[in-house]
Amino acid sequence: MESDGPIVSVPTTLAIALGMAIGYGVWAAAPVVIGHRAPWDGTWPYYSTVLITASAFVALVVPRRYAAVFIGTAIGQLLAELILIPTGQRIMLTSRYDWIGALLTFPGTWTGSAIRDYFRRAA
Repeated sequence: MESDGPIVSVPTTLAIALGMAIGYGVWAAAPVVIGHRAPWDGTWPYYSTVLITASAFVALVVPRRYAAVFIGTAIGQLLAELILIPTGQRIMLTSRYDWIGALLTFPGTWTGSAIRDYFRRAA
C-alpha cells in the first residue's frame, strides 16, 4: 500500500516545535523574570502576555496552525515541569494549568495569522 504523504505536514511539525519552545521558555524564564518558579505565581501580565505574544510570532512564521501551537505549548510546559521543578515540589494538579494556560495561544495565533494575511494582501 502506497502512502499519500506524511501524516503531519512540515508546517504543522514546525508549529508544534515552536509551541514546545514557548511552553518550555515561559517556565525557564519565570524565575529570572518574575522571581517565581511557576509562571502563574508572578504578577498578572507575565504568563498571559508571553503566551499570547510568542504564539503571535509563531503564527507569523506558520499561520493558522491553532491546534499545533496549543498542543506544542502544553507539552512544552509539561516537559519544563518535569525537567525544571524538583521531584518533591511537583504538584499533580499543575498539568491542568498548563492546558488552561495553553488556551492563551489561540488569540495570539489568530492575531499573528491576521497580521500575516493583512500584509500579504497589501503586498
